[in-house]
Amino acid sequence: MDKEKKFKKINTNLVIICVLVVLGLGLIYKGMFANILKRRQFLKNQSQTLQKELDYLKTENLKLKGSENKESDEEYLEKESRLSLGFKKEGETVVVLNPGTVSSTTKEEPGELSLSVNKMIDFFKGLFK
Repeated sequence: MDKEKKFKKINTNLVIICVLVVLGLGLIYKGMFANILKRRQFLKNQSQTLQKELDYLKTENLKLKGSENKESDEEYLEKESRLSLGFKKEGETVVVLNPGTVSSTTKEEPGELSLSVNKMIDFFKGLFK
């Protein structure tokens, strides 16, 4: 009977050890699985947020493309053609100042205007006569 008691005691210890090992593995697995689930949920939320932002930006892009009208394009073209090409409307006078003709190095006395400024003033006075 001594052998039977020893065998039962060994079996009991072995069963307890097996149960503890299974519980330990279960806790480790649950910990890893919980982290995986948290990470999955975080990525899912981030994906949804990015998808909403993408949808918003797509609609904004369509709005901006749709808001371009011919009038603003024509105004832009008119402005650019006036500035860069020197075009003018009928009845307008275009004044072009070349950098070589306007001198900024002349010394002026206080209260005195430079010669080029006087010429410009005379020119504009002539327009309104």
